[in-house]
Amino acid sequence: MPSISDEHRELLERMGEHAVRMHVLAGSLAPFLQVPAVNWLAELDRVQSAKDQTAAVENARVAIAAKDAAIVAARAAIATLVLTVIAIAISIVAWLFPRP
Repeated sequence: MPSISDEHRELLERMGEHAVRMHVLAGSLAPFLQVPAVNWLAELDRVQSAKDQTAAVENARVAIAAKDAAIVAARAAIATLVLTVIAIAISIVAWLFPRP
């Protein structure tokens, strides 16, 4: 991809991404700025795509961690339920057969 001159890059940055996109789509940029503008927008899109991919990977990691935490919580709840049933059974036996 051709490099963008510092002057063109500075002008495009001052215009802002949204305005440059609108001018490119409308074909209203000066001819000398049309190709640099398209190249500059392509650079921005590549950077944004890389950020999006990084965010997607991080979101997947968070989702996996949340799933793992949910599994641990479910196992703890099951263990608590089992212990509660055992405690109730012991209480019933103690109530039915009190020690003198």
